[in-house]
Amino acid sequence: MTVVLTMLVAGAVLLLVSLFFIVEVLKAALSNAQVQGAAVGTVILIGLLWWMWLQIPHWLRKIVERFFHSLRREKGGRS
Repeated sequence: MTVVLTMLVAGAVLLLVSLFFIVEVLKAALSNAQVQGAAVGTVILIGLLWWMWLQIPHWLRKIVERFFHSLRREKGGRS
């Protein structure tokens, strides 16, 4: 029981430290105007790609999904 509790506490501390580190890195990166512009551009591009994906017909989405699924299987990835 104490081993499990110790592992949970250690995992929680590691998670909190990792999240704190990620937040600090993001704050430092986004304080630069050039990085902010790149981040905004990337978010807009991803949003546009998602919107375009949702606009294509269902049958075409299925063909694309099958294509990428077969590529993953050929490379030995998850099926």
